[in-house]
Amino acid sequence: MSGVTGDSVFGSDFITTIDIAAGDSAVLTIQFQPDEETTFSGELTIVSNDPDGDQTISVEGEGITASVSESFTGWDDSAIDILAAIDRSCSMYDDIETLESEFVEFAEFMNDAGVDYRISIVVDDDGCINGSDLFVDDTYWSMALSASLEDMIELGGGYGSNTERAFTLLEAAVDESAVGGCNQGMLRTGTDLFLIGVSDEPEQSPNSYTHYVSLFSSYAPNVVINGIGGEYPSGCATASAYVGMMEAVLDTDGTFISICDSDWSPSLESMVEDYVYPAFALAGVPWDESTIVVYVDGVDAAGDWEYNAAENAFSFTANQPASTSTVTVAFDGYNGACE
Repeated sequence: MSGVTGDSVFGSDFITTIDIAAGDSAVLTIQFQPDEETTFSGELTIVSNDPDGDQTISVEGEGITASVSESFTGWDDSAIDILAAIDRSCSMYDDIETLESEFVEFAEFMNDAGVDYRISIVVDDDGCINGSDLFVDDTYWSMALSASLEDMIELGGGYGSNTERAFTLLEAAVDESAVGGCNQGMLRTGTDLFLIGVSDEPEQSPNSYTHYVSLFSSYAPNVVINGIGGEYPSGCATASAYVGMMEAVLDTDGTFISICDSDWSPSLESMVEDYVYPAFALAGVPWDESTIVVYVDGVDAAGDWEYNAAENAFSFTANQPASTSTVTVAFDGYNGACE
């Protein structure tokens, strides 16, 4: 027995061979999933050793427009804590100025998108976060955001023996986030943790990168290591290859950004895209994208979302709703396969 041939909107899950005794019957299921309002046709071929030989049966389906409505609530809107360790040696001064402005833009991007985040930066051997703030989050904007990040980096301050050892600085900072430590309250329990190493030199912590990947993986349910440094394997104009950090990035599916790039924003934004643009997969399929309307708690969210036809899903590009909201999408189309 073969499947249905003709229009691709027909499908089947037939087994290759079926034995039917004289006088018996078998039920076959044909799926029909139209993608436009029209008539579709196909043929089902039954290959048989019956004396009557093979049989061909015509199949036909009619695609009819329907108003479809789907609702979503209680989806995963995971929070994210971001901890960066920055090489503050003299050769990094120009790069640190770039980093300060890039991180401000990065934080404001997440503010606009409604991401629940924290950013902390460690530069000193003791692991303590400089300044009066342990972190910045979505309550910080513009001047306050910039000032707090500048205090954390403290450009021009002295640096110790670990300034080119991001793994060591990150370990110290997390250790100090325990009760009684100088960073108590910096990290949230159960929150995804993104670690970022920034340097124009290879990673020089005393242990192998595999040691730190294993160690850091114990800090949170989901830990991702990211790097900003010289490209592997030859580096770039102003930086050596960030050997050690690059391998950790690859091991944890992180993001690596060349420190020589003129604009880090696209890469920083892509690093957190799963937190900014969670996809809402549709069960039904719209006939026409222009018929799609999305509501958040009953209010039209026009202009705040985009539809991906290839994935048959939509995501918010602005004003990301909280998971306690109810998101409803309405469109003209079909609401699943017919059988």
